[in-house]
Amino acid sequence: MMGSSESSTKTSSKRKGFSLHDRKVCWENATIIKSRNKDRWRLDAMGNPVLHALEGCPGPYCYEYDCVVPVAEGGIPRAENCRILQTAVVKYRMYNPKAT
Repeated sequence: MMGSSESSTKTSSKRKGFSLHDRKVCWENATIIKSRNKDRWRLDAMGNPVLHALEGCPGPYCYEYDCVVPVAEGGIPRAENCRILQTAVVKYRMYNPKAT
């Protein structure tokens, strides 16, 4: 049983996605759009409006949680390293790694 808890600790420290808590903090830290419902709308890190209900889809108001410092470069998927980006921007960054 001891080996089981050790392996789960190692797995959790190398996780690739953001936890539910980290995603919530990341959403709360994003810029609120003053003329919109603050629980539903935010601006992503590039200034694009995104809708909370549209996480992970390909449309214009959809978004994903993104690491400021990528995991491949030593970044950790935690709230401090999280930002919201429109899905199209995330896909662009995937194919253009030098893009911010």
